[in-house]
Amino acid sequence: LAGLVAIFGVDILVMGRRPHVVRMREATLSVIGYVALAVLFGAGVWLLAGARYGTEFCAGYITELSLSVDNLFVFVVIMSSFAVPADLQLKVLQLGIVGALILRGLFIAVGAVALSYFTWLFFLFGAFLLWTAWKLATGHGSETDPKDNKILQRLERRLPTTTEYHGGKYAVRLHGKRVFT
Repeated sequence: LAGLVAIFGVDILVMGRRPHVVRMREATLSVIGYVALAVLFGAGVWLLAGARYGTEFCAGYITELSLSVDNLFVFVVIMSSFAVPADLQLKVLQLGIVGALILRGLFIAVGAVALSYFTWLFFLFGAFLLWTAWKLATGHGSETDPKDNKILQRLERRLPTTTEYHGGKYAVRLHGKRVFT
């Protein structure tokens, strides 16, 4: 966890400091760098914990890497729906990744405890996944306009927001009142 926090800290402080459009060269070097870090970590796991755990890490990493490709489509939809300027997309993406990691860790921890006490939750979670898959496959309930998103509507009712971008800032003062961009 400390290594992950350090990597994201450097990435956000170095790469996110100045809003800019990410070009192919920068994206390629970032991917190569992150894959190299994963390979080094996997080698460390292999050497310190044994071949079984090293192989399990590599298999998990390759699986997660291949599954992450679908996230690219989600990012494109979100960025275009909110009309995020090209020079701010990296910062928004970084915030989204950090938020997703925090929420994923929280859900895994809570879910693991809940499943250890209530095994019938496996069936409930399975039914939820099937229902979600059906909605995605049939196109029911797909929201492409942020104005139609119920969670966003509730958030905007509780937090003062503006629809305008103000550079790379997440919050600004407008008319003496702090609002979120």
